[in-house]
Amino acid sequence: MQGISKYKGQNGVTVIAALVAVFFIGAVGAGMAYFVASNQQTRIQQVTRDQALYSNMAGMEFALRQIMVSGSQATSITRKFVGETITITRSSGAINVSTAKKDAFSSHSITDPNPPNLANCLVINTAAAAVTDQNPGDKHRLTGITLSRDASCTDALTINSMSTTTWAPDNGELLNAIEIAGSPTEFSGPAAGSGGTFDFGSNDYAINDAATHNLTYVQWNSDMSGHNFHLVFNFTINAQTFSKSADVNFLAANQAGCFSWTTTSARLSFTSNAWRDLINTSIANSCAQPIRLDKMTVSWTPTTPSRNLTNVQLNGGSEEFTGTAASGVQIEVDDLISASSSQTVNYFRFDGDMLGRNYSVVWTFADGTSTTLSLNLFNANENNCLTINTANVAVSGNDVTGLTVQNICSADIGMTSATMTWSGGPANFTAISIDDVDGTNTYSGTFASGAALDFATVDAVDGNLYYPDGSGVKNINSLSFSSTPAGTTFTITFTMADGTTKAATFTPQTQANCLSVNMLGSSLTNGSKDLSGITTTNNCSFPITWAQTTVTTSSTRNLTQIVADGVTIFSGSAGSGVTVDNTDVVYSASQTVSIDRFRFSGSVANRVITIDFIMGDGSTQTAEFSEKFCLVPNTSAATIGGTGGVDLLGITINNQCTARSIIWITTVASWTPTSPTRNLTSIVVDGSSVFSGSMASGGTTNNSNVTLTAGQTRAITRFRFSGDMTGRTFTITFNMQDTSSDTTPSFTPP
Repeated sequence: MQGISKYKGQNGVTVIAALVAVFFIGAVGAGMAYFVASNQQTRIQQVTRDQALYSNMAGMEFALRQIMVSGSQATSITRKFVGETITITRSSGAINVSTAKKDAFSSHSITDPNPPNLANCLVINTAAAAVTDQNPGDKHRLTGITLSRDASCTDALTINSMSTTTWAPDNGELLNAIEIAGSPTEFSGPAAGSGGTFDFGSNDYAINDAATHNLTYVQWNSDMSGHNFHLVFNFTINAQTFSKSADVNFLAANQAGCFSWTTTSARLSFTSNAWRDLINTSIANSCAQPIRLDKMTVSWTPTTPSRNLTNVQLNGGSEEFTGTAASGVQIEVDDLISASSSQTVNYFRFDGDMLGRNYSVVWTFADGTSTTLSLNLFNANENNCLTINTANVAVSGNDVTGLTVQNICSADIGMTSATMTWSGGPANFTAISIDDVDGTNTYSGTFASGAALDFATVDAVDGNLYYPDGSGVKNINSLSFSSTPAGTTFTITFTMADGTTKAATFTPQTQANCLSVNMLGSSLTNGSKDLSGITTTNNCSFPITWAQTTVTTSSTRNLTQIVADGVTIFSGSAGSGVTVDNTDVVYSASQTVSIDRFRFSGSVANRVITIDFIMGDGSTQTAEFSEKFCLVPNTSAATIGGTGGVDLLGITINNQCTARSIIWITTVASWTPTSPTRNLTSIVVDGSSVFSGSMASGGTTNNSNVTLTAGQTRAITRFRFSGDMTGRTFTITFNMQDTSSDTTPSFTPP
């Protein structure tokens, strides 16, 4: 018990000490907890301030990129970043960026490197712009345009005029009304031309919302289709004045680059007695927008003699130009060429003949662009292009026919005169009938050899001659003379439009020259009353006509019928030497006609029959039915031989006819010199003697008949003489049974 009581007095102190210790420890712990919590809050605030700063810096960098790289003109570029707003605004030449992160806030400004233009607050949309009708068909209004305020702009803007608005081409049109979003009309006069004053006065138009506002119309006093427009809108924002423009281009840019002139088929046309119209060209626009031709400068060479451009018509409408313009003088035109389309150039018309001229045209457009295009219509040295074909030249009465001319070049040529030159023959050249691209032209007069026939002077109605590229062969239908030109040699010379010349020389044929008569197969049939087996041929490349016939016989028989190619062309009775007017037999080029028969009133055996074929031009071809026609003596191999040179050897005779026999009945041998005297003593044919006697030079021997069948050749073995015949010159006449005779050309045998 005493042990316990020993400590009893100390119990309260111990408790108190324990409590103090506990309290102290708690106080220290509480202080430490507060200190730790307070420090943590400070750290959090620092982090959020840093985050706000970094977000601000990121926003600034983003804004600078949008402005410098992307070219943004927006006044507000606010963005969200991890749920927090980064507010970016542009004003007064500064970029302002503010960010917030919990309780932390950061704001910073820098100079705006590219401050937004308040003029861009007005947005003009021309995508649906069109020129439309005020009244049906008049195309006076520009419509389809809308106006609005850019979303980046917050201040109201007020449009107060459209002054200095322009259009092109400017043809003196007047702008007389402007209306936005319906009544009232913002502008209604006084009307003014391009670039004028178009003030709205008391009707200024305000835009203070994000809505779209229609520009109801801009209106003129005349048609405005095919124009380009430069619209200028003058407005205010916060008492500051700005202008915003928009181009409405219905016409293509670089209009000259869209244009082409096609001249492949270009040629001249005959108008008012001259080749004064340039036709068959076209113009085209290859672009997807229209182009407008505003001016033209037409030049040509040569410029002498002087000519003027007087009219231009495009696309069949009213003439684009009427007046007088010399070469190289600019003229005013106004022609709208629709997108991707072409137009016919109906004509360039001049006040005189344009043969031989080549062209250069400067085409100038509403946008001021131009292009120069050339047309080399006529060939240089035109004479090199003209061919004159004389192969088929013939005579018809007093006319020469069958000539042709042709342009063989890929450019055009013209001819202004012709000159005929000849010696002997007709006294005068009287007319030429010649075709060109527009038909037949006839020029008449009296012209001596060497005198020029000037086409336009002789006949202004027909004018000069024109041969475009590809016009083909043209006929010189006739060259007329004061008397027959047959057998006369002529030279025709054409003077070309460029002054060069082309000539051709020819001797005209008659139709009779073209007709050949083949008697080789002829014979007498039907009791020798019919002469058959004759053929006739036209050897020329142009038609000829057998019009009349004269048959002469050595008998009293009459011609009663002529049949050709199965057709009776004469039936009647005509005595020897009487000309009959048979039905015309027309021969085409190279045609052969068979004469079935000439029939007589009785036998004409052993008679010489002469036939004259009288042609349509009056010329005559003569044929003879006779044995001498068939006989062909050949002396080319003749020699002197035999003992003492008394024999004439090596002569043959041939019957070239294919349908009848011929008979040689007497002979006349002649020779020179005749001294010393020699006589013909014998004739031997094919080894058989047909004459034996003594006949002086020039005497007629009554030899035995020698018959040659159709096609037969017989050798005359020898003509024997009474002495040496060396050095003598001979002719031999073969007298035939039908009284015809054939004499050899003289020959001197070796």
